[in-house]
Amino acid sequence: MIAKLSVLIGVVLSVHEFGGIKTPHQFLELGIAAGFLMGTYMMAKDNVHGYFWLMLGNVSCASLMGMEGYFILMIQQLVSLIFVTDAFLVRRRKCTIGKTVSGTGIL
Repeated sequence: MIAKLSVLIGVVLSVHEFGGIKTPHQFLELGIAAGFLMGTYMMAKDNVHGYFWLMLGNVSCASLMGMEGYFILMIQQLVSLIFVTDAFLVRRRKCTIGKTVSGTGIL
């Protein structure tokens, strides 16, 4: 609860400090921050939806790097996205196997 509230407060203060979201770059930066913070928080809580937040952060960062002309960094983010997607698929497969074997679906 404290982590989610901290993210919300940080976003509100940042938007207030800069007078709103005025450029696409700022929107992408919010996606990066929210994706990383919520993704790691949810992963620590063993919530599979954390992967989607991490994917949001990777896609946002790759887009921002591409817009800024840092194509090598953009490619690195896209490679990271592949790893996060693979981790999600492995986790989903384990959950499916857990449901089949034990009937509970709990890992």
